[in-house]
Amino acid sequence: MDSDGPSRQASVAEYVINEFQAVAKILLEKATPQVPLYATPEYARYDKLLKCLRLVGKANVPAVFDALWAWRARMEERLSGVVDTISIQCRRAVIECTLMETCLQLLEELPPPCSSVLGKGAEELERLAFSLAISAEQIISRPEAGQHLQRVVALSSHVIGALARGRLEAVSAMFFRMLENRIHSESTTHRQEIIALCAAMKHVRLSFDSEHEMAAAVNFLQHANPLRHANIPMKKSQVHHALASMLSSILLPLVVADVPRRGAEHVRVHLDKWFKTVATIEKSTTDWAVKKSKHVQDGYPLMTYLVCLEEDATFFQTSNRLVKKLHKQLRLKECRALTIDCLIQCIQCWLHRSSQARSGAVESKHMWLERVCKPVTSSVKKGFLTTTEQQDLVVKMCLVICDVAPDFAVEHIILGLLECDSVEGVTTGLRALMEMLLFEAQKLRGAKPSSPFRTPTLRASLDRHELEAQLLSYVAGGNHALKLLGLSNAISVVTERVGDLMDTYRHQFGNMALTNNPKSFPDMQTKDLMSGINAFCWALRLVPYIVPQCLMRDGLAEVLPLSVP
Repeated sequence: MDSDGPSRQASVAEYVINEFQAVAKILLEKATPQVPLYATPEYARYDKLLKCLRLVGKANVPAVFDALWAWRARMEERLSGVVDTISIQCRRAVIECTLMETCLQLLEELPPPCSSVLGKGAEELERLAFSLAISAEQIISRPEAGQHLQRVVALSSHVIGALARGRLEAVSAMFFRMLENRIHSESTTHRQEIIALCAAMKHVRLSFDSEHEMAAAVNFLQHANPLRHANIPMKKSQVHHALASMLSSILLPLVVADVPRRGAEHVRVHLDKWFKTVATIEKSTTDWAVKKSKHVQDGYPLMTYLVCLEEDATFFQTSNRLVKKLHKQLRLKECRALTIDCLIQCIQCWLHRSSQARSGAVESKHMWLERVCKPVTSSVKKGFLTTTEQQDLVVKMCLVICDVAPDFAVEHIILGLLECDSVEGVTTGLRALMEMLLFEAQKLRGAKPSSPFRTPTLRASLDRHELEAQLLSYVAGGNHALKLLGLSNAISVVTERVGDLMDTYRHQFGNMALTNNPKSFPDMQTKDLMSGINAFCWALRLVPYIVPQCLMRDGLAEVLPLSVP
């Protein structure tokens, strides 16, 4: 029976490959610039077969890999010599997308490095992925086929990232070689290819599991330094910005995971070299980023991530300098969202490290948070942060702080926002309080707490309505929602403030909530009216958890279903 196993596996693999190629051919023939592939009736079957191909590929990746390349060659041969119409370009795009998407599935199943299984096939795929990433427009040049072009480029970038697992040296060598061949050229085409090349590397992830991987990561970081390339003949800033953006994308996952600072003691020699390289690039990047305003968008995120990757002694010094520079950028309207995002990353890192290095210094922690957060909260209170993106970031900042210092988040930030004159500020405070309670409600249903260093967010897998029901059940049991945060001493003041807001907004907007008639407020501007109603709705959402006694007061229960978004 066992002897039949391999033959059965081969038969199943052959069947799945043939079925997949047949469906891929149908998608190829039906490719149009108007209809995305995922919108076609055949895509559901294609997607299922793609997953099956991933499963059968576990047993024999080279065979599946070779079959895919052979299919691509046959399909391209059919299109050779054909007039290059828009339809033909769409078909070429589908061919490349199919190959890239399938190879990506197979690569994710392979232990690194993939070259140990694929051999020279890995190099061949690498060359194709880089070629498509920078020159797909030569194959798909019609503007009408833009969605197909974007898909080819995106999949190629993901394949490059997957190929780099365990073989960073090979991928980075090709990247730097292609970069060097173009960086001294005055050609506009070459400059555009450099930008595309940098974008294609954004899915590369550095690993530190062994001395070899650590050495490769240090070498990559040294060569990827954006300011290492100084003698660029024209539009130097564009190249520097592209390299800075690429490096930011690669370093951010390291900041979030707190590596290699944590868990890399087994490679101490390389770790010291890593920290030295990070500090060197951070200094040059900071000098460059603050020099001209045009460098802010790409320079400041990189500067922030580099600071967050420094060793502890250096970090606590440079983070204070970073905060001062970010506070200055907060004054510029066009930089506020970016600046707050960078501040959040710095706050996360500081709280995590200070909880390890200065475990007893609660007072100093609050003083530092007060100094760092004050310009942001002041901007909210003054009505300077009016966009949804900016307000979302302030909510995120509150969540990050709440994960380590909930007392500061509620008593120093939330209450301050709830008492300000800006309706947008009040709304932001109400939203932040609601999100904090829902995040803590995960613990009621036994959800595994997130890492204290990761940004606390409500996971997509956790249904928001279920969390609200869990929180209501907790309150119905005689508990106050703030007890989840360990803030029993803040219950009275928060309850009083939310209750006051409810009374104010109910008298102002309750009539409209019932009648849905904006003419009830002839003296109010539409923008102010909508902002007020939005704040009212968020206050209503908090009532069951913060001031449940308000529910039955003066018919409020009738307003609730009509008002809550």
